[in-house]
Amino acid sequence: MLAAAAHGTTALADPNSSSSKSSSDKSSGNKSSSNKPPSKKPSHSSLRLGLFELAQIDSANIVMLGDSLTERGPWAEITGCPTIANRGIGGDQSSGVLRRLNGVVKLRPSAVFLMIGINDILSDVPVSTIADNVKQTVDRLVEADARVYLTLALPVTHDVRRNANSKVHDLNAAYRRLADRPGVTLVDFLDKVQTPDGALRDPLSIDGVHLSAEGYRVWRDSIAPLIKIHCQGKGLPVTQAR
Repeated sequence: MLAAAAHGTTALADPNSSSSKSSSDKSSGNKSSSNKPPSKKPSHSSLRLGLFELAQIDSANIVMLGDSLTERGPWAEITGCPTIANRGIGGDQSSGVLRRLNGVVKLRPSAVFLMIGINDILSDVPVSTIADNVKQTVDRLVEADARVYLTLALPVTHDVRRNANSKVHDLNAAYRRLADRPGVTLVDFLDKVQTPDGALRDPLSIDGVHLSAEGYRVWRDSIAPLIKIHCQGKGLPVTQAR
């Protein structure tokens, strides 16, 4: 486009002259008719998936699987276990996790820590749909010989969205039922993070949804004994994409 403009415009032309305006109008018309719509920027999800493809590992003892709550945790650093792969994607929902399980299964993890559902709830996905997606996810992971640590969904603070936490409560009731089977362990540290009426405690969040460093400390400490068990197996150190 720059080359065409250079050849089609007289150098130092008077911008106020009628001929210059006519030329400019024609040029503008040509540009508007020939320009394609601007290309869509890659999404955060596509970035994360692309980084997973670039990872130079073929196995991981432990996979942390979920949305931005998982993605934002530097799990290898805060647990001291170098064989953890972070497969969290900000904004992901239960259906997205289900669609990308091939990339998790190929790592042959002995353990998968799964936390998902709050984005579904905030997007008005029915609890029954979330639970069905998670059941399919758990089934696939158990079939791949991974121990699934199904983590109860965290509530949000009082000021995020009205009635969201009642749906979180209903979803966690479904998760408790899903965890009552071989190959699945329920991870529940809600008593350490929520208020008496079931909201996320303000000091544990930076914005009402995402966790503060103290929030990650509580999560980390709650799963540390389980991480230790699975981290002791053989596996290559995992470099986390961020």
